[in-house]
Amino acid sequence: MKPHNEDPVITFCPNNITVNTTFRLPTAIVPWNEPIAEDNSGRVNFTVDIGPASTFQVGDTLVTYTAEDPYGNTDMCSFTITVQDNEVPIIYNCPNDTKVNTTFRLPTANVSWTEPIAEDNSGRLNLTVDIEPASTFQIGDTLVTYTAEDPYGNTAMCSFTITVEDKEPPVPICPSLVSGVTDLGKPNGTVSYNISIMDNVQVHEMFINYQGANQKTLTINQTYTVVETTVVLPIGETEIEHIFIDSAFPVGNEATCYVIVAIEDNEDPVITFCPNNITVNTTFRLPTAIVSWNEPIAEDNSGRVNFTVDIGPASTFLVGDTLVTYTAEDPYGNTDMCSFTITVQDKEPPVISCPTNVTSNNYISEILSIIYVKADEARSYATVTWDPPITSDNSNDNVTVVAAPYQSGGMIPVTTSFIQIVYTATDDYENADTCEFAIQVLDKEPPVPICPSQVSGVTDLGKANGTVSYNISIMDNVQVHEMLAFPVGNEATCYVIVAIEDNEDPVITFCPNNITVNTTFRLATAIVSWNEPIAEDNSGRVNFTVDIGPASTFQVDKEPPVISCPTNVTSNNYISEMLSIIYVKTDEGRSYATVTLDPPITSDNSNDNVTVVAAPYQSGGMIPVTTSFIQIVYTATDDYENADTCEFAIQVLVSWNEPIAGDNSGRVNFTVDIGPASTFQVGDTLVTYTAEDPYGNTDMCSFTITVQDKEPPVISCPTNVTSNNYISEMLSIIYVKTDEGRSYATVTLDPPITSDNSNDNVTVVAAPYQSGGMIPVTTSFIQIVYTATDDYENADTCEFAIQVLDNEEPIIYNCPNDTKVNTTFRLPTANVSWTEPIAEDNSGRLNLTVDIEPASTFQLGDTLVTYTVEDPYGNTAMCSFTVTVEDEEDPVITGCPDDVVFNTTNMLPYTNATWIAPTATDNSGNVTLSSTNDPGTGFMCIRDRPYTNATWIAPTATDNSGNVTLSSTNDPGTGFARKTTTVVYIATDPYGNQADCSFNVTVTDPEMPWFMNCPMDIDIYIISDLTYTNVTWKEPIAFDNSGHVDVAQTAYPGDGFGVGTHTVLYTAMDKDENSANCSFTITVLTAVNVFSIGLTLTGINGNLVSYTSHLEDPTSERFQETESFVCSVVQHSLSSIIGSSGCKVLSFADGSIIANIEIVTSDPDITGIEVESVLRENAMSGKLGNAGGLVLTVYPSTINYFDNEPPVAICPTNVTSNNYISELLNVTYVKTDESSPYATVTWDPPITSDNSNANVTVVVTPYRSGDMIPLTTSFIQIVFTATDVYGNSDSCELAIQVLDTEKPNLICPDNVVSVSDTDKSVSWNEPEPQDNSGLAVTLTASASPDDAWEIGERTVTYTATDMYGNVDTCSFQVTVIDACFDKECQNGGICHANNGLSECICPSFYGGEYCENEPDSPSFSVSLASNKADLNAQINLTCNVFYSNDWQWYKDDVPLISTLNLYVLSVTMTIDNQGYYTCGGFGAGPYNNTEKSSESVSLIVNGVLIFPASMTFNYEFDVNLNDPSSTTFKELSANISDFLTKDLSLNGDVAIQIRDFSVGSVVVGANFYVLNTNDSYVDLLATLNEEVIRIANDSNGILIPSSIVISSTETCYKERYGKYQFPSAGVGDTVDSKETCPYFTVNYLLPGANRTCNGNGFSAATWNDPVETNCGSNATAEKLLKRITEMNVTADNVEMVSSEVEEITSKTEEITVEALESTADILNDILNLQSDSPEVTGSVVSIVNNLFSVDDEILMKSQMEDKAPTKIIEALEQQLTQVDLGDSGMYNVTTTNLAVQAQNIDVDSFSQENNTYFSFISESSEIGVGSIDLIEDSETIPNAATVSIALPVSISDVIRDKNMKDFRVVVIVYNDSTLFQSSQFDPSSRRPNSQVISLSVPDLGLDHFELNESIVTTFIPLEVGFCT
Repeated sequence: MKPHNEDPVITFCPNNITVNTTFRLPTAIVPWNEPIAEDNSGRVNFTVDIGPASTFQVGDTLVTYTAEDPYGNTDMCSFTITVQDNEVPIIYNCPNDTKVNTTFRLPTANVSWTEPIAEDNSGRLNLTVDIEPASTFQIGDTLVTYTAEDPYGNTAMCSFTITVEDKEPPVPICPSLVSGVTDLGKPNGTVSYNISIMDNVQVHEMFINYQGANQKTLTINQTYTVVETTVVLPIGETEIEHIFIDSAFPVGNEATCYVIVAIEDNEDPVITFCPNNITVNTTFRLPTAIVSWNEPIAEDNSGRVNFTVDIGPASTFLVGDTLVTYTAEDPYGNTDMCSFTITVQDKEPPVISCPTNVTSNNYISEILSIIYVKADEARSYATVTWDPPITSDNSNDNVTVVAAPYQSGGMIPVTTSFIQIVYTATDDYENADTCEFAIQVLDKEPPVPICPSQVSGVTDLGKANGTVSYNISIMDNVQVHEMLAFPVGNEATCYVIVAIEDNEDPVITFCPNNITVNTTFRLATAIVSWNEPIAEDNSGRVNFTVDIGPASTFQVDKEPPVISCPTNVTSNNYISEMLSIIYVKTDEGRSYATVTLDPPITSDNSNDNVTVVAAPYQSGGMIPVTTSFIQIVYTATDDYENADTCEFAIQVLVSWNEPIAGDNSGRVNFTVDIGPASTFQVGDTLVTYTAEDPYGNTDMCSFTITVQDKEPPVISCPTNVTSNNYISEMLSIIYVKTDEGRSYATVTLDPPITSDNSNDNVTVVAAPYQSGGMIPVTTSFIQIVYTATDDYENADTCEFAIQVLDNEEPIIYNCPNDTKVNTTFRLPTANVSWTEPIAEDNSGRLNLTVDIEPASTFQLGDTLVTYTVEDPYGNTAMCSFTVTVEDEEDPVITGCPDDVVFNTTNMLPYTNATWIAPTATDNSGNVTLSSTNDPGTGFMCIRDRPYTNATWIAPTATDNSGNVTLSSTNDPGTGFARKTTTVVYIATDPYGNQADCSFNVTVTDPEMPWFMNCPMDIDIYIISDLTYTNVTWKEPIAFDNSGHVDVAQTAYPGDGFGVGTHTVLYTAMDKDENSANCSFTITVLTAVNVFSIGLTLTGINGNLVSYTSHLEDPTSERFQETESFVCSVVQHSLSSIIGSSGCKVLSFADGSIIANIEIVTSDPDITGIEVESVLRENAMSGKLGNAGGLVLTVYPSTINYFDNEPPVAICPTNVTSNNYISELLNVTYVKTDESSPYATVTWDPPITSDNSNANVTVVVTPYRSGDMIPLTTSFIQIVFTATDVYGNSDSCELAIQVLDTEKPNLICPDNVVSVSDTDKSVSWNEPEPQDNSGLAVTLTASASPDDAWEIGERTVTYTATDMYGNVDTCSFQVTVIDACFDKECQNGGICHANNGLSECICPSFYGGEYCENEPDSPSFSVSLASNKADLNAQINLTCNVFYSNDWQWYKDDVPLISTLNLYVLSVTMTIDNQGYYTCGGFGAGPYNNTEKSSESVSLIVNGVLIFPASMTFNYEFDVNLNDPSSTTFKELSANISDFLTKDLSLNGDVAIQIRDFSVGSVVVGANFYVLNTNDSYVDLLATLNEEVIRIANDSNGILIPSSIVISSTETCYKERYGKYQFPSAGVGDTVDSKETCPYFTVNYLLPGANRTCNGNGFSAATWNDPVETNCGSNATAEKLLKRITEMNVTADNVEMVSSEVEEITSKTEEITVEALESTADILNDILNLQSDSPEVTGSVVSIVNNLFSVDDEILMKSQMEDKAPTKIIEALEQQLTQVDLGDSGMYNVTTTNLAVQAQNIDVDSFSQENNTYFSFISESSEIGVGSIDLIEDSETIPNAATVSIALPVSISDVIRDKNMKDFRVVVIVYNDSTLFQSSQFDPSSRRPNSQVISLSVPDLGLDHFELNESIVTTFIPLEVGFCT
């Protein structure tokens, strides 16, 4: 049978199906054709999970069919139903397009609408809108779009347009008037002014009616624009119309404003070519000079100028300074001035002739021009007088003559040689001339000795002879000396007698000591004996006596007196004596008894006074009641302090005066329970008296006796310690030891013994410790105090001292074992650690120390480490172990030099080279270093093979062993040929280990050749018939350091040269093609005849002349002036034979004035003899002069034609001084003098000859033989010039070079011993080499204090090399000793030894002996020379650091790399390097976490204009933008910079630096830098603002235009700060506020505040806070009123003025006479304005009311002086006549002191038939005057009216006559007559307490008229009206 394992088969399985959702539903019904299932069994169960036509949700649904036969075989068929939602949502009620207007003053409008509704079949959708309702819309069309999206991405949109239109015109704010001045140099002026335009949108177009105006726009923001207009206008006023059209949509709105511009000419004229200060010398022999100059030019923009000068050219000026002033003035009063100073100097010295004779009597003779005189008698000098010298001067001013060293009449000392007396004549201008003569004073006077006639002396100590000294006074005019006087010593003799006396005291020996004995019993004396002393004297004879001999009786007392105490009491209160106690009762009513006693009886052996003292009470003293007796002790003391005592006892008992009892019966029984003088116990006891008559009637009297116990108990402290730890007792201190293992001792004591008079309980307390207490160890004893207290709080104490000693030693556990280690790599040491031992002690406090800490550095070998523990009480324990360090390491070479290149020494064929010699170190300290050459060795450069000495810093070889040998193939300073040489260094340690290094040394020759004796330019003459001449010269010599040089030349000596100028060129070149040139010119001239003439000049215009040194210098004014005189005369004299000639004075010589003249003429036929003859003839006839009248006086015989042939000079060939070295290539080399940068060089004189055989003068320059010639890098040419008497000269040259061959002076410090801790630091003072050259010396050392120093000894070598390669060395030993083991340094300090004493080397900034002083908080500051520099220049910043060693530099708060602990930061000034620099960091010690920084300094490139800016970009902010070093920051900075600069148009180069980013989208802080521009800063600021806003408007929202703010670094703009308004100001300027101090203050005219504009040129300029002015205290009323009188009272300010006066006068205590006068003046000014203001009138009324409170004396004085009170009253009355009465027709005011009323009255109503009077009344009260009321005649005047005035009706007739319908009546009631001071002058008219009423009818305008009825006035005194 077959198995049933065949699966069914499903066919026609559907494919995957995709359908859309049913419309408006989120599902779909999906049908399909079902598959068919078959099975071999014929039976199959076919099922499906979801059948056809089912509803499917959106998405994928898997449908599965399953076929299963009866045997469990199955088949499956699956497919996916995908339902897609592609149905779009539907939007309803989409809004229509909308138009709105902008919001007022805004460029926007807020627009709202009803939002649409959206639906979708999914039932879920997201409806969004790009602009929400009620949003703000910009001007123009804005599309608003709603988008509905279902979850499946189906969307629908709905859009509409919002149109915002701008109908709002701009509002320009134009200045009404703009003032300007003319432009510089022009008749018109350029002015600029700003127009502010406020608009809701930006102004788009601007028009101006003036052609040529330049307008620039600065848009502050979208709605505020400032237009800067610049116009050029003529002088006068011009009206300019401005039209502005904004950028409104759809049509721009327009506005117009007008500006009047006024141009004034205030430009000063300009004076140009103003001469500089002129300095001239006086005319020869005159005190004046004629001075001329080119006059300046004056110009003015107006074209007209008046040009004047106070002193014109060619004027004569006196000696001194004269100010010359030119003044230019234009027609408008503008001026300019030009001044300069003419300085006439008198440089002509006076002439002086010395005196020739001595006029004093001491004249001896004159020999060889020396005047000999003899000394004054008894003097060492001679008083010498002579005739005064003769002087003259051109200035005719005072000539000051000074003689030196002695004046005529002076005291000239005796000398061995003559004294030169030099006279110097000096005029007032410091010109001087001298003459001199010689004087010698001779001594012809012998000395006069003054000898003592007798000299007394005494014997020497213990001898029979004596030594004496005495003085002999020698009086002489000169010093007495063995060498005698000049010329022969003068002699004198004297004699002295010497007498020796013996005045030596005898000597007493064995003198007894002081003896003390007692008096003989009962006597005041004693008999005393002794051994007598011995007396001796040098004379052998002595008289020896004594005042009191042995066994004599002596007074002295040691026996006390005898005293017997008194036995009876003499006072009345005595009671009895019982048991030797005397009982007394208290004084009546007192708690004490006054007790008097007989005096005690005394006696004494001395019968002297005995002093008796009683205690505690004297006889007559007040002794209190006590419960026991009081011991009275008498002490008797004699004069020798011997004393005796006696004592007795007294007790005061309570007593009282008993009461008295009486009874009518005459009989009474009077009893008491306790009577007087009874004994009472401590406490209260009631005493009762009872009186009873025979009939049983009683009376009682009671009182209380209170006995107080004030007597303390007695206590005795214990004397022994009963515990086992007792040690001993010493000096009353009990010593005990600690309990074992404890820091205390348990001490038990016997209890103390106490007693008390009350026999009550006594309480005993011990402190601070009880018996059995644990007493701690202390460094001093503890006082144990026992206090015994009885029941009545009486207390007594006793005390004793206990000290607990700690004698127990500490214990150390776990002491380390001995240890062996190897050295640390590359070190001769090893750091070794171990587990430290533990120590314990009973004290609980111990100090565990170790001489070497764990982890310390150990040297090679064995080191013993010892731990010591010590408790606070000196008990110690120790533990030791050994650390052994072994070395197994190879050496190391470091610092091998790089390849080096050297040049030969300049100008020399050799050089000295030096270097820092290599250093070899080893931990053994034993290093040997050798070389073939030393630093500074010189190496010659062999011809054709030059070489040099090379130097380098040699490598350093180190080895952990410390012992290393360093060798090399070459050493620094060795000579190297001109090629490349390899140098090899090898280091070998003692164990054979080696290391090597190598480098190349290359020698090159860059030095140029040089020429010696390059010829000067040559001028030569030829006669007219020749065309050329042969010229010769001395050829130059070429040199080179290599010794070989090739020379090429363009001409040779002897060549022919034609007429004209020719250049001769020599070129020298060495083998390295280094070259040098020498060139000169040869000029050939034709047709010139030259004559040399000599003449001797003796006078000019009849005045004698003489030769002065000034004539030696051809450049001096004296030379040139004299040359001018001579040549003008010679040329004029020769004009008869020579048509034209040239003249030149070659030289002047002494001998009057010898002039050597060269005359040149073009006439070849004239001879020198003819010239000589003409000049001689003119001289003989006195006609040797010129056309200007100048005449020379010349001896005819001195006029000679002479030759012009030069002499011949041959230079010396040898140097004769000792410092000669050698001569090489015609250069003489000498060495410097010792310790000098100079060489004193001498040589033979040159050899000269001349055809004239006359004297030849030789001048040597620049140095003469014997001069000190300095060190130079090349030779110095010594020029010898030989000149004959005719001025012909020849020269030769000697080349000398001074070389420095002297080595520097180098002195090393003494050997250094450093006692060091683990740091092993070493210090010494570095030697300071000195060199004779005075130049810098290079100092190198084989070791430095900063090196790592190990324990041991080491040699330090210093090498000093001067600039010339000379070398000196010195060495010293450095020994490092480890010696710090007992110094506990705090705060990380390290112990160090200094001069054998240990000290703590503290960490940075710690101080104190133990480093206990901590550093302060860190601080930093930055200093620099200037914060500005040119582009690419360097600026050095210095960080001044305090208390920090961890800091660095920051730029713009970003750390700068590689600047850690850098003091000086060098910044190259670039655009990017501009910014803020700070330095800062952390402190030290307790401040190591405290960070501080300096104030920032800004660095700015010169010439760069900086514009700080802020703007917002529509980007998302990234936190990385907070970090300027982040990539995000840098990338965004670059993008923004590119964005801003790519389209930026400015006049200049622009760079942008992004300074920072901040949140708010992205707010960018940036700096714009503008270079190479001609625009002003203000213009650029406006243009830059426009440009950036333009870029923002075109940025599609990336850059927000309204956010742009570009600031100025130069200006702070005007603003209001609080109550003050400040104008604009430049950086650094301080401006005042427009507001001033209040008028009521002392300083009311000062500005209220000032404010300073701060800026650093880099950031925006900012205002600081205002500084308010101290306006001072309030001004007095007098001062305030005086100020108002100085004001101009106008209609505009009259209300303010009157109000202020009202306020000021309210302070009546300040009103003075002057204040009243000012008030009257002010009121008069107010009246003159005829103001009808009720406010003004009210103030006037209040002012008058105020003045009632002014002091009467002030009012009276004011009335008398100025009648101010009267004027004030009149002003009030006048003001009421003009006040506006308003609609009511009445003005009525009532104050405390007055009431006023002004009203208009109708004539008709006033004149009714039934009226006779109209009365005005006032009802006053106690508090002041009452108001004024009008009462008609028919009414009754109230009783309360205190004053009234009745105006008769008949006045209406007068009014009708004036055709008036109404009239004004003014009534004033004054409370009293205070202000009517005129009435006070008449005492009879005074009416105290009376009121004053005034009535006036001002409209009548009449002074007087008659009424039918009188005016009636009634007063009721106030005291009557208010009487109660």
